[in-house]
Amino acid sequence: MTERRPSLPDRVLAVYREKGLPGVWYAALARAGVRRLVVFERSLAAPLAAIAPPAGVTIRTLGPADEEAYAPLGQETAATFRRRLAAGHECWGAWCEGALRHVSWLAFSEVEVEHVGCRLLLADDVAYPYHSFTQQAYRGRGLSPARQVRSLAELRRRGFVLVVCAVAPENRSAFPPVRKLGYHGVGTITSVRVGAWCRVWCRLDAGAVAHGWRLDRTLGAARPAMAKTGGA
Repeated sequence: MTERRPSLPDRVLAVYREKGLPGVWYAALARAGVRRLVVFERSLAAPLAAIAPPAGVTIRTLGPADEEAYAPLGQETAATFRRRLAAGHECWGAWCEGALRHVSWLAFSEVEVEHVGCRLLLADDVAYPYHSFTQQAYRGRGLSPARQVRSLAELRRRGFVLVVCAVAPENRSAFPPVRKLGYHGVGTITSVRVGAWCRVWCRLDAGAVAHGWRLDRTLGAARPAMAKTGGA
């Protein structure tokens, strides 16, 4: 017997319970073909918070040999894991109680932002973190903040000057931790899709300047040369 799909009112109620009225509003917009992301920047010249990993937690980058540890998280297929590593992306993870419990990816040069259907082109000294995930039972244990500080410190050591990230506006619970780590909002990316037609644009906040990154609406096109930021 096929499981009955929840009714629309039940789905709306579930979204409301999880994300409140803003979540319902943005879910309705997404259903109508409108999606948004809030863009944040963090200068690596600014001091990093002194956040040490919790006792018994190991933080490091993942390699091809970690594919079996990554798979149980249920985030992407093994092929996606291998493809990202082959593209030069880095996967940072936190091990706790004998298994991988938290991961986040770092992209360089360019990255496809799937939620709004565009790419971000990044200067050589700019990084883009994405797809952060922590197993439910291990949330609130400080794995993500400790991993972020460790990865930001490593990026700074390697000469990077800026980190850019994007957060869905309905994910309000992510905003305070992002700001606590030194990020500040600089603008919004919006996409509108009607059938095969799609338009994507970026609106910067008053006084904000995009340093070392820009939006590219042509997926799969050759990447044009881009200058370093020279600081952020």
